[in-house]
Amino acid sequence: VFKVHEPSLLTRPFCLAVDVLTPTGLFATNYGAYWRQMRRICAAELLSPRRVQSLSWAREQTAWEMVDSISSSAKKTNPVNLSEMIFAVTNNTTSLAAFGRLKFDMILGEIIEEHKIKKSKNFTKEEDLVDVLLKIQEDGNLDVQITTRDIKSIILDMLGAGSDTSSTTLEWAMSELLKNPEAMTKAQSEVREALRSKPTGHRVNESDIKGLTYLTLVVKETLRLHPPAPLVPKEATEDFVINNDEKGAKTVVNVWAIGRDARYWLEPERFLPERFLDGCVNYTGGNFEYIPFGGGRRMCPAIPFAVANIEVPLAMLLYHFDWKLGDGRNPEEVDMIESFGASVRRKNDLILLPIIHES
Repeated sequence: VFKVHEPSLLTRPFCLAVDVLTPTGLFATNYGAYWRQMRRICAAELLSPRRVQSLSWAREQTAWEMVDSISSSAKKTNPVNLSEMIFAVTNNTTSLAAFGRLKFDMILGEIIEEHKIKKSKNFTKEEDLVDVLLKIQEDGNLDVQITTRDIKSIILDMLGAGSDTSSTTLEWAMSELLKNPEAMTKAQSEVREALRSKPTGHRVNESDIKGLTYLTLVVKETLRLHPPAPLVPKEATEDFVINNDEKGAKTVVNVWAIGRDARYWLEPERFLPERFLDGCVNYTGGNFEYIPFGGGRRMCPAIPFAVANIEVPLAMLLYHFDWKLGDGRNPEEVDMIESFGASVRRKNDLILLPIIHES
């Protein structure tokens, strides 16, 4: 599906809700010249490693605000709804990255016009993703010209996919670490050792966590067990041989089931970050037993952005706090019930008691 028969399955099935919200976004648009061009723009301009790094200020700012809020609750020995906080931090990070400040059709239009005025007055601060798309549109050196409608669709793609993917994964990462105290201890020890020489009160920033192996393994294992997009839909544009399907047939790749298939994974239901230590399996879509971001030409182009949005707040949660379940419950009592939707989130919010870690 992602390799041999991929040329026959490059189109997404029609979805009314997606078509209304993001008619020319990367997810909904049929494969063709426009899609290929926008995919190149996203990969080379909006979501390149250099661009993702340049947006570290947004990730750090929103994560620091989350730490401050949790600290206030911890000082009063109050529990926190970590699910709500995680959603807020990932949504605010994506909004800051897209718009440059916190602020669907009329609103986006106003934001785009505001960016045009800012540019005409040579007012520059941090360059956000709307600025990049407007610059590309103005340059006009494109095979297919992009319109304001196209910019809206791409930004909404970013907001939806960026916020939901990151918040779902971060929420499950904390859930799995709580349920597995040994893994929690390893993850916290790694982050705290990396910052051991920092002064008291130091706030974790992105440069502090580069090269943290176990943190990366935790994110990989979380994505195996809890892929944010559990089902990847495809539609045949021509007849192909799987089940003798015809043009127009719908195919769904069950990413959730593949990640738990005992033919490929030892103890597939067990949370074991160390299984990725050899580095042979990664996010790039070439290992078909591990495809949390899809595979082939329509694989998610936002992997660096999504992973950074997970690792930074996760490192802060691990460094600044110890965590307990309320009501004296033990780690094995962590509720892991899933709620199925566009993404597989926790059915119930994660309510925890934070304890400030004195560095």
